[in-house]
Amino acid sequence: MAFGPDGTLYVSMTAGGRILRLADGNGYGLADSVEVVLEGLFLPHGLEWHGGWLYVAEGDRVERFRFKPDGEVADRELVTDNIPKPEYHVTRTLHFGPDGKLYVSVGANCNICQPEDPRYGAILRFEADGSIPEDNPLWPGPGPQAADGLGLRPAQQRRLFLDGGWPALGNSQRGGPPGDELPPEEVLVEVQAGRSHGWPYCHTPGLGPHPSSERREVPDPTLPAPPGFSCEEAVGALFTDLAHSAPLGATLGTEALFPAEYRGSVYVAYHGSWATRVENSRDCKVERILLAGGRPVGHETFVSGWRAPGKRCGDAETWGRPADVTVGPDGALYISDDHGGRIYRVVYTGTR
Repeated sequence: MAFGPDGTLYVSMTAGGRILRLADGNGYGLADSVEVVLEGLFLPHGLEWHGGWLYVAEGDRVERFRFKPDGEVADRELVTDNIPKPEYHVTRTLHFGPDGKLYVSVGANCNICQPEDPRYGAILRFEADGSIPEDNPLWPGPGPQAADGLGLRPAQQRRLFLDGGWPALGNSQRGGPPGDELPPEEVLVEVQAGRSHGWPYCHTPGLGPHPSSERREVPDPTLPAPPGFSCEEAVGALFTDLAHSAPLGATLGTEALFPAEYRGSVYVAYHGSWATRVENSRDCKVERILLAGGRPVGHETFVSGWRAPGKRCGDAETWGRPADVTVGPDGALYISDDHGGRIYRVVYTGTR
């Protein structure tokens, strides 16, 4: 989801190859219409407005679009096709950083393995026109490469900037012993250029906030690290949670019309588990991660109620699975649900 310069919500429909515009002309907080503004795209997912353009991350490319006042497409440009083809994790997310560069996350093309192409399981960094910045890290091959941070598996990065750092969201691999418990989800990771962030050889142990002085990655038993690689060199997570929670979209609450203590928090859409045993199911919910000094210090459930009793989030009987969260220009928190096909709007009413 992304709000455009016109204050209207734009939503990507990945499987359908479309971008929708949900207008609220009367300001009542409900969409008056569902308008298809783009179609025929290849697995569109991440959306962001920048410089008057709508940037769209597709399965193997990034395109950008400008619109006429009547909503018709005025311009369409290919930004880059320096994106590996979609395999296993097929969605791509994008975001413009405070340095003005375009960051694109590319999930791993496998579960427990080391991809041959370093662009998988990484965050890629481009200029706004798709060219490679000269200060990108050097990788094997001639000149700077697109890969900026490695070892991030899905890395569904969102609009998160804490103390100038650039956290990302990741998902733990499936099938590691004892299956439902390890490795934990690395929910917030402060991405550092040119460094590994652990996957698939390491993970940050424990659950909850991890002060920077205590962040340490440990070897993962499912895949031994190659000679010369040490988990002590990997970047640890700032915040971890239960394996298979599946954190996807996230946003800072800075612009939300919530009480002050709620604005200084990160809101994360937990998609919930489908591969765990029923008794170990992870909830599909929105989790609030509390910050102090730009670092996580605690967490609590903010919105829940989508999972049917005794069911996993991926079961047909479940009502919904949060996929993204964002704050609108009206100060409300918007939550997309890719299971029930709905978008929810959370408003502070002044009562508790």
